[in-house]
Amino acid sequence: MSSTNSTTIERLQCRYLVPRQHPAPDDVRVRLDEIMRRYLVEVCSRWLARFLDPDDPTIWLIRELNIDLSADVGSLDNAELSEIWGRQIALSIIQAIAAGAHSETGDTVRQYRNQAVYTAHFVADLSEGRAWGKWYYRPFDSLSSLSTSAAIRTALTREPEQIDETLVHLAAQKRLEPVLRSLSENDALLIYEQGLPAGSTASTDAGRSSLVELALSVWASASLALSSKRLATPHNGLRLYAAMRERSSTLASGGLRDTIDHLLRFAEILRAVPQPAKLVAYLVADDLTGAIQLLHGTGMMPYMESLSFLQQVALGDDALLRRVAATVATSVALQDQARTGSAMQSFTTLLGGISLLLPSFLDLKLHELVETAPYSRLAEEPVAPVLRHLLYLKCFGLLHAQWAEIARDPLLLLLAGLEEAPSPETLLRLTQSATAKMNDKCQQVMLEQLARHKQLEGRCLYAELVEDAAADTLLLIRDMKYDTWVYASYLSAEAHPEWAILIRGLTLLRKVIDMQVEYLVLGPGFEKLANLDEFHHLYQGPIQLVWTKPTLLPGALSYQPAGAGDDREDAVTLWTRAPALPREAQAIFVRYLRRVKPASSDLAYLALSVHEQPLITNRDVDLAWSLLARALMRAFARRLMGFDQSSLEYLYHNFLAGTSTVHVQQDLLEVQLPCSPLHVILRMAGVDGQSYALPWLNDIQVSLALTC
Repeated sequence: MSSTNSTTIERLQCRYLVPRQHPAPDDVRVRLDEIMRRYLVEVCSRWLARFLDPDDPTIWLIRELNIDLSADVGSLDNAELSEIWGRQIALSIIQAIAAGAHSETGDTVRQYRNQAVYTAHFVADLSEGRAWGKWYYRPFDSLSSLSTSAAIRTALTREPEQIDETLVHLAAQKRLEPVLRSLSENDALLIYEQGLPAGSTASTDAGRSSLVELALSVWASASLALSSKRLATPHNGLRLYAAMRERSSTLASGGLRDTIDHLLRFAEILRAVPQPAKLVAYLVADDLTGAIQLLHGTGMMPYMESLSFLQQVALGDDALLRRVAATVATSVALQDQARTGSAMQSFTTLLGGISLLLPSFLDLKLHELVETAPYSRLAEEPVAPVLRHLLYLKCFGLLHAQWAEIARDPLLLLLAGLEEAPSPETLLRLTQSATAKMNDKCQQVMLEQLARHKQLEGRCLYAELVEDAAADTLLLIRDMKYDTWVYASYLSAEAHPEWAILIRGLTLLRKVIDMQVEYLVLGPGFEKLANLDEFHHLYQGPIQLVWTKPTLLPGALSYQPAGAGDDREDAVTLWTRAPALPREAQAIFVRYLRRVKPASSDLAYLALSVHEQPLITNRDVDLAWSLLARALMRAFARRLMGFDQSSLEYLYHNFLAGTSTVHVQQDLLEVQLPCSPLHVILRMAGVDGQSYALPWLNDIQVSLALTC
């Protein structure tokens, strides 16, 4: 597609009506078809130019126009007919544009400010899996055979001069991140290189310094991400560039890419060297040789030029060098933590979102649960800090590829109450000493808190069989009113393990709530189970079992709840052996079954034991604490208007992800949160300026601030 003004008629279907007695109707058709092919578009474009500003880059897409035109073809020559016909089409287009511009309903006219914005909408929808099949994206149909990454790259690089505006629009609409996550590293690099051509440099030292200052001002809000343990990636380059362009619309391109590349490489150097504070000290002392010596053996020698770049920009300004280091040193502390008095320690971190979860952590009294957890005391340190450490990590499951580095994050260690990350031996001893009884005790305490906070009812339960990432099957019980995960356990090799797990879960729940469980809805897989009498013998309570799949048990009756007709894809049929199933209960089950999301995605997000390099190896401990971590994440989501049913991955991407800046003083911890995609929701929830105390850290005060 071109950025120049043009009119395109994708398909023109003509139906000609002539009198029945006309002597040569085919001749009329041939003549009109010829006019249409040779003259119509040119005449239509000329008339449109009279009504529309030729310098206006707006793109209008009209799905369909129906035009009636009467003409005496016998008395008009071809030029006159094409003029009348083209003018009528142009007027109809103008009328459709006028109507579409003021209409908030319908899907017949689409308007985009220019080609860059149009492309931005397309790649954003494509990254979210909902572009193909939309009539207004038909100009991109030639890309439909490509992978999502290749299609996005091709759409953006067709006109490289528009990449800049496309990225800025995506960032402004909070849709840049899904696009970047859809790109392979190679495709992201091609977009980065064509959007920010290398070779041009800032004309003056002052110009380079101003670019560095601008980059520092948006660093925390740029949502930079680790990728294969790296920060200097084209994805992060695009993130930082878009954030800088958003902040300064008049930003000149000279030296921009160099500045971004050097800052990202310096950030990676600080993560890689064993003594980052010493490296900064060498740079401040203008000892480039000493700084380079620290790079030996770290794999960072190719980035050596970035150290020289920073020295040239700083020109002896020690404060600037220290400010650059403090800002870009993601998850690296650059000051001695043992400093006392009013001295401040500052660092950036990918785990600032923990501070958003802690108010819910305190409300649910999970800090008390952690302190009293019945696990055996470790020889080298208390159990509670290690459990906090693991619980926090579970809430950031998408960072599992970087856990080796993330586990040493200074904010994570500080909030857990640890001096250093737990060793593999420590974690192994903890999990090996854990028993099912210990895990169940933790579950019971959690359920008590959830019931106290009206996040657990217990009247209607839903049981499902879930396959985890290691292809092992577990049974999960949920509370249907709040979709709280009540109990979970892996299936064992014993006969009918499902009934045994259900009994354990129901027995545990009975200890917590006063209400009797009335209904247990059984998801797919349970219809094949026999020995129902064994279940009723072990669980001596008035509970009614309901199946969501046809069961072979004798006497089972089917129910088609009102409003769940079989003409719908999400039609629901229920089976039970009871003589009746009240309509109220049927309505509850239908509503829940239609909105419930598979547990497998949240379970995979929370798991610490199923990755190539698992943090813990005991899957039962991992599962028990996954239920606690999900309860924490859901409690956080309930503080946000309309997000209580969101998946954990969605909550992470839109609220928890990104780089935060942390300032720590003796009795105050200030967290400056990144500009997350839905930061407005956080502001509405009162996060900006929120403060609270942490009992396990001598009541240190935590203060939260939004950076946008």
